[in-house]
Amino acid sequence: MIRNRTLPLIVAAVGLLYPAILMAQSGPALLLKPWPKEQVLNASTDVLFFGATDVERTGEDFRLSIYESTGRVRILPGNVASPRIGYDFYHLHIDTDHDLLPRHLSDQSLAAGAFVGQFDGWFVGFTAGGGYAGDTPFSDGQAWYAKSTLIVGKEFHPNSQLIIGLDYDGNRTFLPDVPLPGFAYAFKLPERNFQFVVGAPVNALIWQPNDKFKAEFAYTISDRLDARVGYQIVKDLNAFVRLETRNTAFHLDELGGNDRLFFEQRRAEGGLLWTPRPFVSLLAAGGWAFNQKFRTGWDSRDLETLLKLDDGPYVRFAVELQF
Repeated sequence: MIRNRTLPLIVAAVGLLYPAILMAQSGPALLLKPWPKEQVLNASTDVLFFGATDVERTGEDFRLSIYESTGRVRILPGNVASPRIGYDFYHLHIDTDHDLLPRHLSDQSLAAGAFVGQFDGWFVGFTAGGGYAGDTPFSDGQAWYAKSTLIVGKEFHPNSQLIIGLDYDGNRTFLPDVPLPGFAYAFKLPERNFQFVVGAPVNALIWQPNDKFKAEFAYTISDRLDARVGYQIVKDLNAFVRLETRNTAFHLDELGGNDRLFFEQRRAEGGLLWTPRPFVSLLAAGGWAFNQKFRTGWDSRDLETLLKLDDGPYVRFAVELQF
């Protein structure tokens, strides 16, 4: 039996990996992202509209929209160790005359997770699920993939915790066919308002010197960096700036063999986050997208550039619900 007193301390500490950063819910975050035990549902949806731009060298018109949604549901409300179900949905809508790109690309996954026991001070949890990443929904057999995570963790001190895990993700951008070990050592310095996570594949830190200012940074090896600085203007209204990189893979029949299509993008933005009610938050932001490219290959170690896009502006709108 998982003790409701010990587990929250461990999960909340290692959950530093997942502040407003790293929102995926069908992987390790399904267990590790902090979640008040009385909540049943937590979900967020983002919509991004990019200005018209050109394909480098060819000058062909290109317009992109991105739709992203993540969420999780607790099966037993009030129980911090409750089984839970999480989903991730990421969709690209592409408007271009370029012959090499489909009009739609999506990666959607679903997983279940649970904490299964506690032994000699170590807790054990796992997730299992699957997904589909391709251009034609559910019709490409190679676009289906499995994913699963096994984690064990222990609190050695109120300010230091360790998580060890083994993660398999069949659509990972790096070594998708290999279960990868990982670890995270989380610790905090209360006197300096610093919290750190050192490990692999994720490193992160949070600095909150006062009630109004907060800085967050997280880096996931091979596919994601997210840095954010926020400031509370008035109660329930925060301003922020953010730098983010993304790298996502999709299967296409046209590529043949085991090759996949990768979309890489970097974004810098600023915006406002408003929380009019405890259960809902609304976000509006504008920014600049750069270093945008489509590449092909098996994984991120050896990719060939298919096309590059010119830099350009975008706007982002988001809503988060929690009950």
